[in-house]
Order: sequence, then C-alpha cells, then structure tokens
Amino acid sequence: MKKKGKIIVGILSGISVLAALAFGAYKISQVSSSLPDNSTQNPVVLTLSTPEHVSYDAGNYTLSWNDVEHADSYKIDINGRTVDVQDNEYVYVPQKEVTTFKVQALDSTGGYKASAWSDTVSYTVSMENGLSTPAINAYVTAAMGNKELVKIVSITSKNNIVSIGAVFSDGNLHNYEYQYANNVESLESVVENNNYTSTRARETYTAKNFDTAGSYLKSSEYFGTLEEYRRAGYTISAVSSQAYEISNSLIGLDGVYKVTNGTETKYLSIKLEFTLAATATESVRYTRNVENIDSSKVYEVSCTELQGDFVDALGYYAEGYNTTYTTNNAAYYDGGLSY
Repeated sequence: MKKKGKIIVGILSGISVLAALAFGAYKISQVSSSLPDNSTQNPVVLTLSTPEHVSYDAGNYTLSWNDVEHADSYKIDINGRTVDVQDNEYVYVPQKEVTTFKVQALDSTGGYKASAWSDTVSYTVSMENGLSTPAINAYVTAAMGNKELVKIVSITSKNNIVSIGAVFSDGNLHNYEYQYANNVESLESVVENNNYTSTRARETYTAKNFDTAGSYLKSSEYFGTLEEYRRAGYTISAVSSQAYEISNSLIGLDGVYKVTNGTETKYLSIKLEFTLAATATESVRYTRNVENIDSSKVYEVSCTELQGDFVDALGYYAEGYNTTYTTNNAAYYDGGLSY
C-alpha cells in the first residue's frame, strides 16, 4: 500500500508540474514541497516472539527455553525477583518449597520491543526424599519471609536444638542466627518434618565481605578449642565462614572448621568474637588486624562438633552451590563460600 501511495503522489505531482509549466507559473520550491517527507516517519518496531517451552530440570537445576530470534538477552522472573541473562538457560537452586519461573526476551539495540512474558512454570521441592540442596534451602528460608538467601554458613545440632547461621539480603547483607527446637533426631528429620513454626531468629548483624577466618588461621596462636587442636597436631582449615559487625569495637566470625590428624577428621561449628578498635580502613580491621591477634582479645562464643547427617549436609551448604543471582547489582553465590 505504501508503494502504491507513492506512485499516485508522484503521478499527481507530475501532472501539477506539467500544468504549471504549461501556464508558466510553477516554482521549483513548490515541486519539492509537494513530495512526501519520509524523514519524519517513525519506522515500524516489531515485538519479539514470546519465549516458548520454558522448563525446569531439577536434576541439574537448569531453567531453559527456546532461543528467540533477534533477542540478545532475557529477563527471568523467579518468585517475583528478576535477573538478566545472555543465554537461553539459567542455573538456579531453589530456595523455597515452591518456585515459579517466567521468561521475557529482550533486544538491547532497540530494533525490537521486549516480548510478552512466557507462561509461568512452577517447581515444588520434595521435602520427603532425604537431604538435598533445595530441601535444605527451603528449610533455612522458611522463617525469613521475603528475604533472599545469599549463603548458608553453618547448620548444627546440640541438645535437640538446630542452630543455623546464614546470610540473607533485603537490599543489604545481614548475618542471621536462628534456631529450630522440636525433638531433633537428625537434619533429615527436621527438614522432612516441615514444621517451621518452631523456628525463630535470634540475632542479626551486618555481614562483612572479608576472609576473616583465613586471616585468623594465619595466627601463630588461636584461642579455645581451635588452639587445643592446633597444639595436638591437627591441621585446621575453614570450610565455611562469615564475618559480621557487632559493634565499633567488636566483630564476630561464624564458621565451620575441618580439623584433621592422620585419618581422623572432625568438623566443628565455632562462633568467635574479636575485640578490635575501628580502623580507617575496614578491610584492615577484618583481615590484617586479625592475623596474630592477641589471644586475650578473642572469645569463643560456642563450639559444637557436627555429627550424623549434619556432616553429610556440608556437601550441600558449605562446599558451594552451582548457582548465582543478583542482589543490589552485585553477584553473590549460594553456599558457604568466602566472597
């Protein structure tokens, strides 16, 4: 239709020119002004196709969908939170019992409008098939409302009480300690019980992104249980850790430590506190000032040896999950990883 319209306009313009020339009164400027001005017409912007065949593979924690022509990125909505990715798949370990996914195709060049959202896909974690990363995540996040799990630092049991140390984000990072008390026989029994009404948060502090445990283990002398194992000839390493600020003069360190002597290996969940003056550089306070710190300025808040499937769970929460997500424009990693 556009080409036909241009032909008609051209014919009419030609007739006008001939008529004007015949009567000697037509100006060249009038010829140019009679032509259509295509520069003011907006090009037609097409909409990208909606992503199809969105599916979640629980075996490898991968969300995937058909690649959309002309799309150069995608936006994924996961339980109401969004993340942008380049490829048509995304690895995500569920944090809640029920997780919903939907996908939108994007074109950064502006040549195509964003697609409509795909149909929503739902995945439900099985809480009755033994321990798994999603099951542990769902248990840990159940009492935390809309806060986003960043990593699990420790899970241990003492006197039928499960104590959990984990980092959550509500825009800022916070280190939480909370407990579950309900005749604990094993971690698996707690997860399968699915009764979260007995879970309560005890403490929360501002989490700090420093390898304070690594710095402390460089000291020539430790304090409390770790020092006893060091003197007994054990090799000590941090499996997971999280530093946090208690006050201007006090910092905390939650973590799980592996102590080994020959064929004997134990895992200890230990909470430490360090009395340290604030410094101009925060990183110095949490790292260099902890190395070879005076042991009189270190206090062991608690120490519990992991037993049973609490040791097995280390493979799920402390050796790193294969998932990332975005919080405050920075990528954080699930699992007990130093970051």
